[in-house]
Amino acid sequence: MDEFPLLEQHAIFVLKAKQDFSLVREVVDNNNVAPEIMLFYIQQGWKN
Repeated sequence: MDEFPLLEQHAIFVLKAKQDFSLVREVVDNNNVAPEIMLFYIQQGWKN
């Protein structure tokens, strides 16, 4: 069993949050992506 499961889980959440923000940065100027979709991913990144 892993000694630091919460630390590893935290690292995964941080990685996923960074990926969410990266996605938003990629599409922020794309008119084909609705603002509420970008806001959803920003919220996901912020929450994590």
